[in-house]
Amino acid sequence: MKIAIVISEFNMMGGAQRQAAELACYLKKKGDNVIIYTDYYSKDCYPQIVDGIRIKFLHEEKKQEKVFENKILLFLWKAINYINKNFQNARELVKIIDKDTDILNCHDLNVEIASFLFCKKNEIPLVWHVNDIHRCFGAREESKFKRIFFYIFDFPERLIQKRIARYAEVITVNVSKNKDLVKKYLKREALVFHCGADIKRFKFKQYKEFSETIELFAIGIMFPYRKHEVLIKAVKILKDENINIHLTILGSSLHNPLYAKELKDLVEKLDIVKEVVFLETVKDEDLMNLYQKTDIFAFINHQQSWGIVVFEAMASGVPVIVSQTVGATEILKDKETALIIPPNSVEAVVLAIKELLNNKGLCKKLIENGKKLIQNMSWEKMYCEKMRNLFNTIYARK
Repeated sequence: MKIAIVISEFNMMGGAQRQAAELACYLKKKGDNVIIYTDYYSKDCYPQIVDGIRIKFLHEEKKQEKVFENKILLFLWKAINYINKNFQNARELVKIIDKDTDILNCHDLNVEIASFLFCKKNEIPLVWHVNDIHRCFGAREESKFKRIFFYIFDFPERLIQKRIARYAEVITVNVSKNKDLVKKYLKREALVFHCGADIKRFKFKQYKEFSETIELFAIGIMFPYRKHEVLIKAVKILKDENINIHLTILGSSLHNPLYAKELKDLVEKLDIVKEVVFLETVKDEDLMNLYQKTDIFAFINHQQSWGIVVFEAMASGVPVIVSQTVGATEILKDKETALIIPPNSVEAVVLAIKELLNNKGLCKKLIENGKKLIQNMSWEKMYCEKMRNLFNTIYARK
């Protein structure tokens, strides 16, 4: 079986890229002919996982997004650039996909048009994996101006999304809330396949008392929904209460340099430059070391992301704090496997950190229960095997 995995950007260490990489690796091990197709590629994107897998791409790396101090100008530039890039890349991407492909797996957004055009022209089954519903439906938490603008501006996009959804053989999602959104906006049922965790890759450390300076760690490419500013403000409050804490934020600023600048400006304004450090990217071994020295891991995204890194932290023996709107909470239990807090709440972050600081028994409980949870969360069992079974079922009907 020849399978095409199509993803917009395979140039960063993100969750969607990890999904695609793990799936491609698993399919190859099972003897399938798998090729990754992408608009943007970097050799630093999970090289150990995709070693030996063929990758075809349009552009190597990606230029940093333009920075406008004026947010309205930036917003308008992004909207116009999005249309141009999306349709131009779609035409080019269609040309490089092998015509003898048996099944095409469109992996997330920004390549669904290319995937649809190729599949329709060549009568190929399309399996559309949706990590996030398109912004044109207004499902994301954005300003009132943005929601109104996109509702009008993206009317053609809504028609396109619905057309692709009708054509797709199957739609898959990684969290139940997205299953509900797909049904609401795309009028299709979707299969829920949760992400896995590479538990063998991480070294589990037994509980030990926190460092003299609490090491708080967060991972997330620089997008506003990551809510890194909430953690930064929490660090300021804790510092003012004479609690020694150090925050490390790991995430590329390539896609939203303005948000990254706002975060750094906030750190300077709050006078916590020594307490907060930003890392763009790190090697795999350095990531392992970061987890090993971490006391608390925080993942407080709002409305987006499953949260693969939550389970990586658990695999490293680190207690985690997550917001209620993170997809991973579907299989987590508050005060059993994680501390689950309301989104966008600086106060909730502060209280959660204090609770872990003052309750050794709770820390041990979260760490041990987290270890038990991830034992059955391999990528193969949680995601890859289910996707391949789906591909085989579709292929058998051809």
